[in-house]
Amino acid sequence: MRCSWIGIPNANKAAVLAQLGFAETDEIVAEDIPEFSSSETPSGWLIICAHESDWASHERVSALSAGGRAVGGQMTTVVMYSEGFEYRDGEQRWSVLHYLEDDKNLDVKGLPPPQFGKICDEAFRKEDEEGEADYVFDVPIDLSAAVCGFHPNEDMFSEPLVFKVLEPTIPQGKDGGLVRGLTRLFGRRK
Repeated sequence: MRCSWIGIPNANKAAVLAQLGFAETDEIVAEDIPEFSSSETPSGWLIICAHESDWASHERVSALSAGGRAVGGQMTTVVMYSEGFEYRDGEQRWSVLHYLEDDKNLDVKGLPPPQFGKICDEAFRKEDEEGEADYVFDVPIDLSAAVCGFHPNEDMFSEPLVFKVLEPTIPQGKDGGLVRGLTRLFGRRK
């Protein structure tokens, strides 16, 4: 499985989707993760998911945090890579990254949220008890979920989150429409 997501609290969904170059459809995600989808958590976070592990880039999350905050997450089980991170007003607050070079390897930057210690302790305990599984892979994902209320392994097809398919209104290249959307909103730099 591979996916990435961005969570933005109390966001104007229409404005964010337009900024990213998306329109929401009426099609509800049923079983397979579509290329792009969105939902809103009961606590008021707008969640945008992509079927690509690097779509929710640091640059994109940083830009979407202007005037507020945004949380990003990336994962791919192909190479056991996962990352969770948060930006506020364009500045990175924290990042926790895991890559399977070493089962207990976590690259931590900034000051993670208070849930970090408990999440790590639980992952390391499980790994020590069960041996073979890479539970540390879940730490960045679980931490992102603790902040924004979305976990890709648990929420994509369950209540209360209902995901709707997003349709690109502009090509979703490397910048995912963000540069074009920001240019549309703020004008071109000279």
